[in-house]
Amino acid sequence: MKRLSLIAIIVVLVAALPVPQSSRAQVGYEQLVRRALSELDTNCANLEANSVCYGFAEVSATFSAAVPDADLTEPGDRAALTGLLSLRTSPINLSAGTWGVAVMNVQANVPAGLTGESAVFLLLGDVQVTNEVDPAQAVVPSTVVPVTLTALTNALRTPGSGAQVLGSLATGTLLQADGISPDGLWLRVMFDRQVAWIPRANVNSDAPVGGLPVITRDSLTPMQAFIFRTGGGTPPSLVVPPDVLVVQSPRGVPVDIIANEVPIRVDGVIFLRTLPDGRFQLLASDGESWAYPEAPNQVRVQAGTAVILGDGTWTGWRTLEQPEWDAFGSVELITNVVVYQLVLPNVIRPSGIGVPPVIVEIPGGTIIPIPPRPPVFPVVPVTFGEPGTELERLAWEPIEIGCGVCRPQDAFYHSDSDGDWDIYRLAEDGLNSLVNNITRGNGSQDVQPSYSADGEWVAFTTNRDILGGWEIYLARVDGSQQARLTYNTANDVNPVWGPANLIAWESNRDGNWELYMADVSSDGLPVRLTDDAANDINPFWFPDGGCGQPEGARLVFQSDRDGDWEIYLLDVISGELTQLTDNDTEDVVPVLSRDGSTLAWLQLNNFGVYDLWVMDMGTLQARRLVDLGTDVAGQTFAPDGASVAFFANVDGDSDVFTVEVATGLVTLLTTNSFEDRAPSFTCDGTAVVFHSDAAASEDSPGQRDLFSVRLSRPVGPAVRLTQDARADDLYPIADPHEEINSKEGRMPPHP
Repeated sequence: MKRLSLIAIIVVLVAALPVPQSSRAQVGYEQLVRRALSELDTNCANLEANSVCYGFAEVSATFSAAVPDADLTEPGDRAALTGLLSLRTSPINLSAGTWGVAVMNVQANVPAGLTGESAVFLLLGDVQVTNEVDPAQAVVPSTVVPVTLTALTNALRTPGSGAQVLGSLATGTLLQADGISPDGLWLRVMFDRQVAWIPRANVNSDAPVGGLPVITRDSLTPMQAFIFRTGGGTPPSLVVPPDVLVVQSPRGVPVDIIANEVPIRVDGVIFLRTLPDGRFQLLASDGESWAYPEAPNQVRVQAGTAVILGDGTWTGWRTLEQPEWDAFGSVELITNVVVYQLVLPNVIRPSGIGVPPVIVEIPGGTIIPIPPRPPVFPVVPVTFGEPGTELERLAWEPIEIGCGVCRPQDAFYHSDSDGDWDIYRLAEDGLNSLVNNITRGNGSQDVQPSYSADGEWVAFTTNRDILGGWEIYLARVDGSQQARLTYNTANDVNPVWGPANLIAWESNRDGNWELYMADVSSDGLPVRLTDDAANDINPFWFPDGGCGQPEGARLVFQSDRDGDWEIYLLDVISGELTQLTDNDTEDVVPVLSRDGSTLAWLQLNNFGVYDLWVMDMGTLQARRLVDLGTDVAGQTFAPDGASVAFFANVDGDSDVFTVEVATGLVTLLTTNSFEDRAPSFTCDGTAVVFHSDAAASEDSPGQRDLFSVRLSRPVGPAVRLTQDARADDLYPIADPHEEINSKEGRMPPHP
């Protein structure tokens, strides 16, 4: 008993001793953080979609004058996001007892039928978010209209006759519609917790769907696109998380947002923090997310990893260390305002021989993060520039081009096997070596090839010269000879080899993009083909003229001289110009069949995606050929003109297709979960060549190789053509002789 009494006295004396200031502060910060997050849960519980709530002091907000009654002045205040312009939370201040905390429920692309679920944005500490969605243009699909199917109906991923089928629904099925397409032909409904589209004609005619909001591909709800900034200081205590913007999607419902102009798809939980250089870091704590989804520079960010984003690219991918995640530990105290409990990853670095892979534990199980492949393909400038200056030219040696030939084994492509981008000719062994390296640039980027009718010369774009920007060069296909064609400090890009000895290209030497031409069998001097204050780009030659100098050479191109992109026909000898399309939308990337009888191009529909259109060049009658509800790209004619190959992302990854020009029958050539892109026919029309990451390994994830598939019935299996384990091999051309894919649809801005 005496021993117990003595222990009790010691405990009392110790408790009475002064607490060190650091310990007092630690306790104070912990109490403040716990209080702030507890009051956030109390003040903002049951927050409606498209709403903002003041969680804990200090928070400030600005609203549009159109909503004069909206205000956030004290904890517990709520307002609609419709008129919110900006939201600011403050850094922690122990002496004042404040720590800015706020929450927004952002509907984004979550179906309105998912009652009580939306994307959750949490602002913790020094964070400022500015709404980038014009309040006048924002879409708020809050009304749900019950509709009943009157026929057996497919639920589609996107509004298009050839879109991916998500499931089949029986007659009499009751659905909830929350939006309508601009043409009024499609209704957006909820199917299996996801957004889906059905034909309006397949629902009861008395359904009041006319008042539903019009939804396009570019439709955004309030705060779905935003500019944000976070504080960058070191937290004053281990219990205070770094200043951060947290975004959580509903479980199993990916949410698309645009943060600081970077598209992000969130399927889980991410943390966003800005960096001093203007870029920002994305940390995935649960599920997985994608930056630049469905774009060539897409990057997958798995739970436990982070990546730095900005300037149209990504870098700095890594798996975070456990102490970095532990710094955010307080967020696990939040309960009522999130869709599901926030649980931080547990990072395990196993010991063993070599470097064992890192293991990340998350609520759904364990994963081993795989490093993504950095996007390194060069972006050739397509913006307006300062007028260029002519440079001193070297003597030009005329080149004679022979008659057209067909060598089915010929394919040209880009590869970075020697550390920079060069143009290679496909070798029998599929390897990249000096023998089949055509351009052989040392430290330069050699891209955008086009090869001559006789298959002996390749024209390409390169940045190899100290003076000048991008220039046009020619090279023999055996690499034995190279010649510079253009000499200007501006950018000369996208060469297209036409009839016999003519090459056309794009140049911004006049401050905007114009078309130029040179006759390589003569003096090789540039001849200006177009002269307009707008942009003239993407030339494609008619196949007239035969061997030798053609009479009446013609080409098609696109121009935005009437305010949007249209397709034009130019006779380069007479200068006669004919406008082929005339509408209020974008018509881009014209290509011609080998006999010049049919034109194919991409037209932007009113939902916001590019469909494939064709025109009979005899009658100038146009029709839509492919409507998949998603962008079509890379269209190229078969040698006989009977079909067109293209690629599109219909089911979550890009695949290669063909379509019959006469019937519109679409055939899927690749069926896998990989990125299959950039198709080109062999000149005999028996196969299609394309690039894919189907052969990528865990050591080189995302690495691309060339493949071919034979056009048999049924379609033959894909065959790998390039075998270099060290390199990216991509954007092949076989027939026609013009490579259109590496530009990836990038267009100059309209003037």
